[in-house]
Amino acid sequence: MSSKRPRLTEGPVGRHLVDMTIPVLFGISTLMAQSLVDTWFIGRIGKEALAAFGFGFPIIMMMISVAIGLGAGRRRSLRGHSAATITTGRAACRPTA
Repeated sequence: MSSKRPRLTEGPVGRHLVDMTIPVLFGISTLMAQSLVDTWFIGRIGKEALAAFGFGFPIIMMMISVAIGLGAGRRRSLRGHSAATITTGRAACRPTA
């Protein structure tokens, strides 16, 4: 009986790294673009609001980056599973801010 689960210990290491890095890069780039738009809108409100956003930005960025990284690992390990299983895994890895 052959298993369809990906085995990270088999095959070329470079390919596994690329497969897991691309979703992380896409997620973090999307996060940065969203934060840029937020900064523009918040900057129109005033300096105090922009300072408050800037104070919390590194904390939020770290939390979401870890969640994206964990989600990319789950995506790689859940190939061949149903969309409901993958969506549940993504929801479990998403921080609530």
